[in-house]
Amino acid sequence: MSHVVQIVHAAYRLDGDDEGWLNELVEMMAPRFERGRGMVGFRWRVDQGRVIPLEFVTCKGREGDEAMFRTLLQNLDPTRARLAYEQPYCYRSLSEIAQAHPVLHDLRDDSDMQHLAHQRDVIDFEMLRVDEARCQGWMFSVMRSEVAGLEPARRALWECVAAHIAAGARLRQRLDRADLDGAAAIYDPVTDRLDIRENTLKLGSRRETLRSMIAARRQADALAEHRPLEAMALWQGLVAARWSLLDVLDSDGRAYTILRENPVEVRSIVGLSERERQVAYLVGRGHHTKLVAYELGLSPSTVRTQLRSAMRKLNVEGRAGLIRLVSAVFEAQGPVPIEDTSLLALANRPCHLPLGLSEAERDVARQVYDGLSNEDIAARRATSSRTVANQLRAIYAKLGINSREELIARLSGDSR
Repeated sequence: MSHVVQIVHAAYRLDGDDEGWLNELVEMMAPRFERGRGMVGFRWRVDQGRVIPLEFVTCKGREGDEAMFRTLLQNLDPTRARLAYEQPYCYRSLSEIAQAHPVLHDLRDDSDMQHLAHQRDVIDFEMLRVDEARCQGWMFSVMRSEVAGLEPARRALWECVAAHIAAGARLRQRLDRADLDGAAAIYDPVTDRLDIRENTLKLGSRRETLRSMIAARRQADALAEHRPLEAMALWQGLVAARWSLLDVLDSDGRAYTILRENPVEVRSIVGLSERERQVAYLVGRGHHTKLVAYELGLSPSTVRTQLRSAMRKLNVEGRAGLIRLVSAVFEAQGPVPIEDTSLLALANRPCHLPLGLSEAERDVARQVYDGLSNEDIAARRATSSRTVANQLRAIYAKLGINSREELIARLSGDSR
């Protein structure tokens, strides 16, 4: 039986086509994910309100399950398609989604479910959705013979797995194969040598963080069989919101662990930093703070700070407002028409640098406003994190403030 860490390793395999990759994931997931009636995995995209399934794999079900599922998808009206494939969530049951919407309040009244699914002993579906880009992604769905509820531990575990499937899918789009060329760092487990090639990772604290994450990832393999949730907590989705860890074999057959650049790339028509865009986008897609921290390899406190900063710049109040705006603001293909009243609240605020700061302090303040950490700023300025911290303390003293949040608010022109 495959354990969850083995499934995650499989998510980062870059060889073969997408159908083969999906088939391997579904076969490895099924023993732990499905609940006796079978599961399906497929790639999807939404086009003009219709869900179009692409690669499709069934496992441990009955003959005819794929035809049933394809017919259900074909018959989905735009409202149901939007709720299941565009509304914000990561892992929910169809009955949970239905209870939140009057059109679908009781699945037993859904004629398609009655005619197509109920007669095959399928009453509900668990849906683990992995967004690849706007209006497309991967779905892993468990067929249930009763109305399903998701236990908190099960939800937490498979949300972590989904974070790695998403990262693996991004890498497959970026790379044809996994090798040492272009790696930001290379770890040789035989010699315990860590060769760091990316300048921003060469700072002492970053080097130690990377070593500890490599060690934690190896420990996750040992814990996965009997303590899967604890194991998954050790291997976060990204390193510092930018890099993925994966194993490769060199041409001589030796195994290495490498770091490859693999950020969540989000276009935005609003002036947010990269990290603010990532956090706001994932929260806007319905991911809770703890999950976003796991996906990006950040601390929950950093996620909350970035989220507050992004929401201040977007001039939205609360997550509900962010969720309403995120699909229009992020992934936009061009300027948003001013007549789009849902976006009239947006404020692309410039950075207001106060007088009285030195040139170095102004540069540090601007980079804090852009969402960079002290370590990132130090790497860009070719100095130490301690120097940046001292400069920040001087900025706080001059402005009469005490935190990054207050500094960002001041630079945004917000006096609250």
